[in-house]
Amino acid sequence: MKKTSLLVLLLALAIPATLFARAEGTFDRTLSVNGPVSVDLTTGSGNVTVRTGGSNQVVIHGVVHASNDWFSSDGENAVRAVTSNPPIEQSGNSVRIGFNLPSEAKNHVSISYEVTVPADTSLQAHSGSGEIGVQGLRRNVEVATGSGDVNLRDLGPQAKARTGSGSIKAQDVALPFTAHTGSGSIQADLTGSGDADVETGSGDVRLRGLKGGLRARTGSGDLTVEGAVQAGWNVHTGSGTVRMSMGSGAGCNLYARTGSGNIHSEIPITVQGNLNRHELKGSVRGGGPDVEVSTGSGDIDLR
Repeated sequence: MKKTSLLVLLLALAIPATLFARAEGTFDRTLSVNGPVSVDLTTGSGNVTVRTGGSNQVVIHGVVHASNDWFSSDGENAVRAVTSNPPIEQSGNSVRIGFNLPSEAKNHVSISYEVTVPADTSLQAHSGSGEIGVQGLRRNVEVATGSGDVNLRDLGPQAKARTGSGSIKAQDVALPFTAHTGSGSIQADLTGSGDADVETGSGDVRLRGLKGGLRARTGSGDLTVEGAVQAGWNVHTGSGTVRMSMGSGAGCNLYARTGSGNIHSEIPITVQGNLNRHELKGSVRGGGPDVEVSTGSGDIDLR
């Protein structure tokens, strides 16, 4: 038995290290466009970065890796098949990236993309597993990843972000805005006006610059919300503290409740019903849109 184990060990040591080397390659393409651009990008596994550049070009840089379980020759062949014929299609100002991979590369490579586009670009981007970052686009942006963080910066209205597991950060992103994650925090500094819809299964939520309606939910985590109530707000955490700053403008109809915790308010409220440390209902500045805030376990702080 000992001799057999020793033989296996010696054979393993004798295998060249290059046999397990992970094949890698790159490709670059520059496409000419004129006017508003539409980009649809997908990758089974890999990071995606999209930023703005010149007004008449889409520049694509791809980094291709073979799967770790492939031997060197097969991995190199799969990578070469992609780099020699990148999965890029153009029809006028519409660009598709990552579709129609060579048959020998499907399910056997991961591709990360760095894409530079005009500001006047609408984007759909999906990664099965990887981080996504987008900056500077003025038209619709819709991104999703099965697992990985999403970072958005300086975007126009109608941005939508989704990740199965990861955090979502948005800075200087115009409303309306949508962000959903199965597990991770959501942090957004918003501009303009419109509704926001954010949800995480587990993680903290922090929102600033709201001007419109709001739906904000977390299964477990704190919620911090700052903005102007211009339509209905519904804010809920299964377990965590809620801190809300609703500005000094229009009024609202407020209903706050906590299963286990206290409610503190610095807002003048005309109370309806009996006073209760776990529940508060009343009108602010004569009433207005409905604002409902709740936590299963935690305090509520209203300012």
